[in-house]
Amino acid sequence: MVDKVTIKELLSYRISSVANSMSRGAATEFKKRFNITLGEWRVLGLLGEAQPRSVMEVSRGANLDAGQTSRVVASLTQRGLLLRDEALGAGRPIMLTLTMEGEALYEKLIAVARARNDVFRTSLTPAELQALDRILGKLGKAAKSVAKGEVPLPGIDAIDEEIPKKRRKAS
Repeated sequence: MVDKVTIKELLSYRISSVANSMSRGAATEFKKRFNITLGEWRVLGLLGEAQPRSVMEVSRGANLDAGQTSRVVASLTQRGLLLRDEALGAGRPIMLTLTMEGEALYEKLIAVARARNDVFRTSLTPAELQALDRILGKLGKAAKSVAKGEVPLPGIDAIDEEIPKKRRKAS
């Protein structure tokens, strides 16, 4: 039998809540200071680290779906912050690079992101930071294993039998 925990007690919910709170704060800050959305920041941030990058690589790294990526790239290109290189021919990946304006904005954005990161880091001791790094690494590996179906989920075989038949028919 699976433990009876509430959604707010689930580890994934708690981590997601903290991450969402951090992201919302960053989104507010970036929008107020630079008129940049969180998706735009992620694309600029990835390209600021290394460029050129393919649209697909940026999409995966920014955790954006294809539609979101297309809108973000179009917006950044229109604003003169990003260049799309499609000159390599049919079937080749579209490569993205920052313009000089994009690079200048990236430097400002990363400075704010680092300042925010420093605030979060100072709320933890050095030992807690090391433990968090190890824990996040372990949880990341476990999440990938579960997503790939490599790890059995204990106690879920009986779940269908526990759902009342009336409720099951309604869904």
